[in-house]
Amino acid sequence: LVRVAGVTHLHVNSASYQWVGGDHRHASYAADVHEKHPWIACTCPYRDCLFARITIDPRDLEIRVEGVGSSWVGASPAELGVDLDPRLTNGEEIAPRIRDRRITRVRR
Repeated sequence: LVRVAGVTHLHVNSASYQWVGGDHRHASYAADVHEKHPWIACTCPYRDCLFARITIDPRDLEIRVEGVGSSWVGASPAELGVDLDPRLTNGEEIAPRIRDRRITRVRR
């Protein structure tokens, strides 16, 4: 969750890969896949699609997020030594998953 100008924002991972750039090119798939799609070597792809179910409960003033997880195809950004953003942690914010969350509002 991020709060900006008094508004709470929920970030949900909707990607299918993590871009790691040309300095970290590697083979995650078979050679024929990389021949057809050369930029895929600059990514750490997720094995499965990610999705989440969001339930809004107005009675209890609660939002529930039920996410799914996957795994990396090939090496992860951490295994490649990628440091994308010093504020983000490999395996935490940089991960092939959507975390479960429970967000409640304090009654006034």
